[in-house]
Amino acid sequence: MRHLEQELKELRQDLIEMWNLVISQVTSAGEAITSFDKELAMQVSIREKKVDVFELKIDNHCENIIALNQPVAVDLRFVLAVLK
Repeated sequence: MRHLEQELKELRQDLIEMWNLVISQVTSAGEAITSFDKELAMQVSIREKKVDVFELKIDNHCENIIALNQPVAVDLRFVLAVLK
């Protein structure tokens, strides 16, 4: 497997992991709002920092992929879409 392919695979995995966390956050936030659960709302707020860390990690990964591997065509479009 080429180095770029491995990097893109890791980026996809990070993106999926972050996406799952975000879905969990949205679900928990909805529950907290509908049930007026302050404790659950606080947990959502605290976990938001983890989402922020994921975003920074993914942004850095995208920048490294572009700088070090110079992807083209489909690979470049994927990395740019993730970066957005």
